[in-house]
Amino acid sequence: MLFDVIAAILAVVYTLRKLDAKRPSAQDYPAVAPERFAAWQRRELFALNLGSGACALKTLLGVFEYLYGPRIAAWAAPSGRVQWVYGVSALLFVSWLLALVIAFILARRARKEREVLGIQLHKAPSPAPG
Repeated sequence: MLFDVIAAILAVVYTLRKLDAKRPSAQDYPAVAPERFAAWQRRELFALNLGSGACALKTLLGVFEYLYGPRIAAWAAPSGRVQWVYGVSALLFVSWLLALVIAFILARRARKEREVLGIQLHKAPSPAPG
């Protein structure tokens, strides 16, 4: 249950970061070639979509497990399929962790590229004229 709460929090964080990455446009950075800007934004959004999707799926599967876990256990116990159920559960958990690691690595690479290109997600507002 703890990992489901962590996954829900991470899904929100990844989604908020995704909204920040969608906000800038190539016109905001005339010094950056539009193709390079689009490539960076595509990579950044892919990494953030992977992270938020994996966390959202983990949260939904956690709710499913909470609601239907006793029924699945009751079905699996008499037929000797308990090890199979544990194996599937462990595989899903490890897949979630692997998706998080991959998303983190890809997002880190995109962040470094963003820094090289001089793109800032949180630009200071321009001063009012006069």
